[in-house]
Amino acid sequence: MRIGIIGAGALGSYFGYKLDSGGHEVLLFDRGKRATQIAQEGLRLKDALTGQMVTAKLTVLDVGAGTEEPDLSSEAVGALDVLIVALRAQQIDAALPLIKKAADASEDEAPVLMVGSYVSGMSKWVEELGPERVWFGFPGMSAVLEQDESGAVVEFCERGEDDTELWGVTLGRLRGKALENSENSENSENPNKNEAIYRVLRGCGIPVHHATAMEAVFLSQALVRLPMLAALEFAGGTLDRLAARRDLLRLMIKAIREGLGAVKKSGVRPVPDALEMYRWVPIFISVNMIKNRFDTIPSKIGIEKFAERAGEELQLLERQFLELAAGSAVESEHLEQLLGSFEEE
Repeated sequence: MRIGIIGAGALGSYFGYKLDSGGHEVLLFDRGKRATQIAQEGLRLKDALTGQMVTAKLTVLDVGAGTEEPDLSSEAVGALDVLIVALRAQQIDAALPLIKKAADASEDEAPVLMVGSYVSGMSKWVEELGPERVWFGFPGMSAVLEQDESGAVVEFCERGEDDTELWGVTLGRLRGKALENSENSENSENPNKNEAIYRVLRGCGIPVHHATAMEAVFLSQALVRLPMLAALEFAGGTLDRLAARRDLLRLMIKAIREGLGAVKKSGVRPVPDALEMYRWVPIFISVNMIKNRFDTIPSKIGIEKFAERAGEELQLLERQFLELAAGSAVESEHLEQLLGSFEEE
């Protein structure tokens, strides 16, 4: 299949490498320095757990060079079977015209998979691009773009230190049904074009987990991750420092509890159900449970290094989550103290 990926940052590069390894033709869309870098050097990636370096030489279309509008005609882009959008949340609104043009270059409407972390604004994207066309994915893997003496390299972590299976992607509509009959889609004689997303990911070794409502997945991730990342910032930016700050850890758990209540009050059922433990497990036990996760390679990549590079995105997501909490009318003193102060900083 022919796959387009808008955004060749850490996550887009990871998917580009995996899809290329799975035998698909991949077209990357990016701009400026990153597009030039990929065109000249290709992609370089490093598995954080094994230290293995891998490379991929992919076609890249610079959508930001010069003052002229980039050529996104069907002749220039070619037919795409799937379009993946791997941009940060704050970049998507401005990129919607580009996303639509790239998706519409195909004669048959290619499904669009938007992969990332979001809190609000997704309904607008669905309306703009078409409700039957848009799918959302939350990536289980983590990836960061770094520079070494040889240039840019994407460091990624796609499983736990003691895991043998990859974490994969949670996939579904914003609200409503997940993919139907996806388990049998590889054997289907006439799989619909939406099932192409499932087959593409599974075919290159990325497990797919289905969700009936991705809004619940995104908000559930946000209610845990945002307080943790804000507490990390207050602690000085390292997990070791955060682990030593019991006051911040207690504040973090209280904020998570309030976030859980706000999400439920807004009419969304958090997933998984195990998140309810934050409401009844004593705070000191929750603190110890979270601290035990800090001293791992996945946490260093997915929490510590991610926080170093995602300041603007985190400020947007935190502001949106505080707005959700305020609209829920749930008491959120600790959530506002943690996220609100970070927003001011």
